[in-house]
Amino acid sequence: MIKYNILFASLVFGGVLFSQNNVKSLNVGNDSVVMLYDIGVNENRIMNTSPFRSNKSIDVLTARQISFLPVRSVQEALQFVAGVDIRQRGPGGTQADISIDGGTFDQSLILLNGFKMSDIQTGHHNLNLPFPMIAVGQVEVYKGAQSRLFGPGALTGAVNFKISAKGNEGTKLHAYSGSNFKNDLVNQYKYLNSGVQASHGFKTGRLNHLMSANFESGTGYRYNTGFNRQQLFYMLDFDVNEQNSFELMVGGNFNQFGANAFYVQPIRPDTFSAEANAQETVATFFVAFQSFHKLGKWNLNPRASLRLNYDEYIYIRQRPSFFKNKHQTDVSAFELHANRQLGKGTIGLGAESRFENINSSNLGKRYRNNQGIYAEYKYALSPKSDITPGFYMNYNSDFGANIFPSLDVDYRLTNRFKLYSHTGTAMRNPTYTDWFYKGPANDGNPNLVPEQSFQSEFGIKTFNKSLFFTAYIFYRQVENLITWVRPNIVARYKPENIVKTETQGLNLSVKTNELLQTSKFNLIASGSYTFLNTSFDKNFVGESKYELNNLRHQAVAGLVLKYTDIVFLSVNHRYVVHEIGSKYHLIDARINFKLKNMGLYFDVNNIGNISYVQVNAIPLPGRWFTMGLKMGMN
Repeated sequence: MIKYNILFASLVFGGVLFSQNNVKSLNVGNDSVVMLYDIGVNENRIMNTSPFRSNKSIDVLTARQISFLPVRSVQEALQFVAGVDIRQRGPGGTQADISIDGGTFDQSLILLNGFKMSDIQTGHHNLNLPFPMIAVGQVEVYKGAQSRLFGPGALTGAVNFKISAKGNEGTKLHAYSGSNFKNDLVNQYKYLNSGVQASHGFKTGRLNHLMSANFESGTGYRYNTGFNRQQLFYMLDFDVNEQNSFELMVGGNFNQFGANAFYVQPIRPDTFSAEANAQETVATFFVAFQSFHKLGKWNLNPRASLRLNYDEYIYIRQRPSFFKNKHQTDVSAFELHANRQLGKGTIGLGAESRFENINSSNLGKRYRNNQGIYAEYKYALSPKSDITPGFYMNYNSDFGANIFPSLDVDYRLTNRFKLYSHTGTAMRNPTYTDWFYKGPANDGNPNLVPEQSFQSEFGIKTFNKSLFFTAYIFYRQVENLITWVRPNIVARYKPENIVKTETQGLNLSVKTNELLQTSKFNLIASGSYTFLNTSFDKNFVGESKYELNNLRHQAVAGLVLKYTDIVFLSVNHRYVVHEIGSKYHLIDARINFKLKNMGLYFDVNNIGNISYVQVNAIPLPGRWFTMGLKMGMN
């Protein structure tokens, strides 16, 4: 702990010095400055805060920041967020797992405008999103135990994708194609992946509309990784008057892909024919409605949503009867959030009901419901300090009642420098795959109980007109961690509740606002470092399938240079070390040529052609070249 204190003190001192940098912010042509410290984020009941004013660790990716990254999906963009570990099995976010600050892929909650999107069958489907990247206006990453804000599932954090129909008038188009210029040796075709994304926003009276779509397909990057994906999304926003407004969202995603070695060892390519063998199809439909009302001193936000998911996995496409799974799930949810000024602070209240069903050829027919209530009070201790106590109380039809308290405190040394702390608890219910799955190499465990976490963190935030700097240290303890284990290499994997895990972590991040001017050129720069030390108090002998390979070191750096009003160069570097196995450096670059309402870009991902894996022994793409075209019309 001494080394943490010394390092943290040096970060505080360095952050204060760094925040005094005299680089000036600038508007260049149509490129508007974005003040990162003052971006609006919504914390459910107590709304309209910002990363600086919040007493939590929040990282934000704006649509403009994403536009400079050499990516074509939000799953890929999240790889550049401090402390976020994205583990992909296929190209372009075909299937991707997410963990935050060393958690497992089931412990991060996924939201769309505050609506829960996480899958009850398996966390592998959490990022099967029913909207394209082109529609996303902002991505918010909440770190720490966040059940007080979001309920069950936010054990180590949450990711909220924000989409708005307001202010998005006009048409946007994004088309691209990429290859590694290698051939599939079995099917004799070249690996080539292409896609088109489009978005159109318009107004009719007081109605704001946003329609967006994504169509992608390709032959993958190695044998049996071809994919076909479509996403459609519509959003309606209606301002009735100053006191009342409504919002409707409808989205869908069809995702079919070759699942070579995704879950079990692959069949040899030449066993049956030149066609791909393992195949998975995942289809998601989501509809949500919410409204906002001002009734006297109260702000009310009722919500309702429905998420349907279909998953079909075929181990050998030419012989479906050999092993085939079908799963259908539906989750309906009803929520009410409210807040009002009360004395020297703001009180926030909320309640939710969730009804979960699954009908599966493997997992059976199952049902459970979840009821929860929230309360919190943000109180001004002094002109420079706030305190926010709160709790989330949960009742689950399978696991009974639990309560999860939390406490946030901050102290503002100046208007631009603050200390803060967050201490909270959270829970995560087992998925139905954890409970009941039966496969060639895996067995579920119906005796599992929910995971529970306690996390405490302390950090600083500081900014000036040009820079935003954050640093925090944290301690997390997870009871009853669920991990798939086996006693030896010939045994079957089975999930068990490990007694306890403990994680100590350090995270620091610095970002410039957009765009900054130096003596020679305009730039955007960012850098972050995450260190995690996790120990396992385990009651098993053998090996673990996922959790023991948690993130240990992560360094991310990005630089965007604007040489003229026409040419941009973006270079990004990632250094990642997991507890066991994977360790890699990746460098990606994009050069962009902008002409009026059109932009042409060239990407090179994994410039060094590094061989690396993120899940099991599945190799990810080497050097990959992409050319893309973006157009925008008002």
